[in-house]
Amino acid sequence: MENYLLFDNKLYENKMKIIKSQKFRKVFAKYPDKDGSGYGDINYWKYYVPILVAIEQLVGKIEGKNILEIGCRYPVFLDYLNSLGTKGQGIDISPRYENRFVQKMNISNLNKQFIAKNKGKFDVIYERLTFSRWYDDEHELKTGKKRFEHKEKILKTINLLLKRNGTFILLDDRGTMFTLKQFVDAGFEKCLFEMPILFGGKTWNVIVAYKVVN
Repeated sequence: MENYLLFDNKLYENKMKIIKSQKFRKVFAKYPDKDGSGYGDINYWKYYVPILVAIEQLVGKIEGKNILEIGCRYPVFLDYLNSLGTKGQGIDISPRYENRFVQKMNISNLNKQFIAKNKGKFDVIYERLTFSRWYDDEHELKTGKKRFEHKEKILKTINLLLKRNGTFILLDDRGTMFTLKQFVDAGFEKCLFEMPILFGGKTWNVIVAYKVVN
């Protein structure tokens, strides 16, 4: 397993062709925007390209890989990965589309059946914006309530769901709600913090947590 990721504009430009491909458009057409939140704009999905780049660099051939998306409100990207041969699943607290591979579920309170069925299953687990949008200091200051009471528990759950050589990928434009110590305490052997990455007119942070480093 590589201990680094490579991000550059040339790579992005090449991968951006995916969004305009017939295969991606066919998947995209299956999920009309139900709430006017931007998911209905095909260009919105360019922000998932860094995740695809990271997955390909981390696992190589993605066909047959078990992948979990946390925060899968619209499963366009996940469905596209499945069209490439992955065995993808998604969870979300309020999915707009529930189907055979997307379930309504909260990562901070997964049921025992889901954990038992999927323990040590996933090669890759990823999330994009989900945690920072649901947890921020400003919200806590205004309301006195934490969106996530037990952040360490979330990381331990993710670690439990990953295979021995699995990786957890976070893509965010606000940094990460987790500290390096929390990753280590949850059982991850190594973390890479790659920031900032300029893409799509925004600055992104990519964090990769390795369950085990070979």
